[in-house]
Amino acid sequence: LMVNILAFAAFVGTVTLIRLKNEILQREKHRPWVRSLLNKR
Repeated sequence: LMVNILAFAAFVGTVTLIRLKNEILQREKHRPWVRSLLNKR
């Protein structure tokens, strides 16, 4: 049970960080560093 709780917490943390990254990129999309990130892909 403890392993399941830890795995779920890690999953929620990962999803939260991914959403935070996407939110930052959306808000800062006019900045040069975001454009250079997108051009590298």
